[in-house]
Amino acid sequence: MFLARLNTRYSGNNSAAISEIRVYPNPAGDKLYIALEMYDFETISLNDAAGKLVLNKLLVRGINTVSLMDLPAGVFTLILSVGADSRDMTGVKT
Repeated sequence: MFLARLNTRYSGNNSAAISEIRVYPNPAGDKLYIALEMYDFETISLNDAAGKLVLNKLLVRGINTVSLMDLPAGVFTLILSVGADSRDMTGVKT
């Protein structure tokens, strides 16, 4: 399971627009899908519970697939960034 939305935080001037980014399924297995409709490029970062960066990827407009196969079970923070705007979500992978 991944991205049980335990916490979601928005920051920046476009927080309403960045909230339209869809992250699914919930729960997820080995793959996570991120749908971008408003932006051409966005960065996704995934940090483990200790704050260590475990994944960093550039996303494009449309549906992006992120593999979770190599990640251990645990709590993660997913950070989606467009310029100075960001969306943080806490999730669990079992």
